[in-house]
Amino acid sequence: MENKNYLNTQPDSNDIWKELGGNYENAEQSINELVDNAISNILGNNTELKKVQITLEETNDVDQAIIISIEDSGLGIKDAGEALTLGKAGSDSVLNEHGFGLIQALSAANKENDAWEIFNRSPENKANHEIMHIKAPYVMGKQSYTMESESRWSGHEWGSTLLIVRCNFKLFENLIPAENAVRPSLRFDFHSVADRIYEDLGFTYASLLEDNKVEMNLVLRYFNGKTEEHTVTAVTPLWSKKDETENKKLHLKCTYGQIATLPDRVPFNNQTSSRYYKGNITSSGAEIRINGRVMEYNKFEEIYGKKNHPMYNSVLIQVDIVSDSREYLPATRTTKNGFRVGDEHLTDIYKWLRKTVVPTKKSIIKPIKISEIEKKKKLARLIQNGYDIERGFTLNPAGEVAVREYPVFKQILKKECPRVDIFVDDQETKSIIEAKKETASIIDIYQLLMYCDGYCLDN
Repeated sequence: MENKNYLNTQPDSNDIWKELGGNYENAEQSINELVDNAISNILGNNTELKKVQITLEETNDVDQAIIISIEDSGLGIKDAGEALTLGKAGSDSVLNEHGFGLIQALSAANKENDAWEIFNRSPENKANHEIMHIKAPYVMGKQSYTMESESRWSGHEWGSTLLIVRCNFKLFENLIPAENAVRPSLRFDFHSVADRIYEDLGFTYASLLEDNKVEMNLVLRYFNGKTEEHTVTAVTPLWSKKDETENKKLHLKCTYGQIATLPDRVPFNNQTSSRYYKGNITSSGAEIRINGRVMEYNKFEEIYGKKNHPMYNSVLIQVDIVSDSREYLPATRTTKNGFRVGDEHLTDIYKWLRKTVVPTKKSIIKPIKISEIEKKKKLARLIQNGYDIERGFTLNPAGEVAVREYPVFKQILKKECPRVDIFVDDQETKSIIEAKKETASIIDIYQLLMYCDGYCLDN
């Protein structure tokens, strides 16, 4: 008779925790995952109030940690054990696809597994005037929790779930591209990274925000006691030309065409952008969403089999796959920052796009290079012909003469005299112009003053 022996294959909770946290690249991804859970609870239960509040709290800690809080108006977590079981997909909505997201997001933010907690108020808890309190550390298979008085609830009256996690600032540092991080002029502080989160929320959940399916607020609490609250609005493209189509078999709607560039970023103004819909090679191509939530964007070569090119910079293709059944949706990565390569649904969508949506090339007009000398000649002609210069005041009343390369200091230098770019004489007023092709410096201003001294000396 064979003797069966058994190996201990129970993983260590802290080892699993640290490994799962490495799947997220930055704080945006962690926050989006936690927001997904909140939205799923709201939409899955069709609550009357559909509200999510994200709070970022600045600390004065050595590691500049930011405390992230996310509160929602859903019906609370029905089965907390299931929510904290790895690989157990939730049932609220298709956003709860994998059963890894909550633990991955918490572990990415708090690798030490010592500074996170969840307060839960299900309808049953509310009826009993109590809350469920789950806090670090995470232990696989045997997570502790306590039932406490509802007086311990620190969220809003409308809230049902409040999640709080202390996040190392290094995860926020990854929000800024490496090539920008070395620029001395780039602001890199709590206010700046909070604006990056605000912009990303407006882009990721744009369709949900536009259709008023959810209300979202971002609250900032500064270390000095100052508090700001910003309603998150959608980041949307400025279409210069667009068409719409759909494929009912693939459960998708598609808007495509050409866009104009969104204005440069103004903090907490989602009608402006630092990285989305900029009409460049990193923000063009196809953007694919599931029920309004962006999963991938800036896709071109994967669909059309050729590298993106500046000629396609204004091309935007927005695809929204709309279904409450996972059966009709492409499988996403566990981090939900892209789809799984080779997924059959995704392959069918790409094939349909290739046949249906052909990107239109935009002609690239190369700027004609004009030398500084040519620009000075043109300015002199404009003045001579009686035109106003850019700022709207007139240098050239009747009888004015504009002379280029006008010499000064003639009385003392005789030869090799400095020359004024443009000298304007209307017989009553003399104007000396120092013209620069791009920007002027303080040295140019002193040089202009020197020309004035030279003219006065000569006359």
